[in-house]
Amino acid sequence: MLKRIYQITLMLGIVVTANLAVAQIDNAPGSMCVATTGAATVNTAGNAYNNTNNWMTMICPADRQTTDGTFSKKFRGSVWVVDRHPTLNVCCRAKSRNPGGATKQSAAVCSNGAQTGYQIINLPEISDPYTWSHFYFQCTVPAKHNGAASSVLTFRAIQNP
Repeated sequence: MLKRIYQITLMLGIVVTANLAVAQIDNAPGSMCVATTGAATVNTAGNAYNNTNNWMTMICPADRQTTDGTFSKKFRGSVWVVDRHPTLNVCCRAKSRNPGGATKQSAAVCSNGAQTGYQIINLPEISDPYTWSHFYFQCTVPAKHNGAASSVLTFRAIQNP
């Protein structure tokens, strides 16, 4: 009986380990983000700044991953931002869109007030079963304030089958 319990426990451990191992995690610099209007300022560290006097929406693309020939269906992640505006926040969401126009998106998650250091915005998971959809993060970044520009430093995409 003890041997059977050990075998089942070992098998469950292998299954759990296998499921954890299939998550595809990819980091990318903020400079990979593209502004939908105007242009983000990019520095040599790969950060993307909104150095304008207007709100800026940045699209940060993630490569759709495959595991054993199967496209990932679940998408979530984190965005490292610097919020320099005293009253407005950087807000991001995880999104997917397919060529037919169907979209899925997470709730928006925002920074927590102006700081000189970075903040991590952790985005909830979305699920999209259509293999022709693409995944991305959409962030709205407030205008510069007194010469201080808010920015996207890095983003991390996490995908699961």
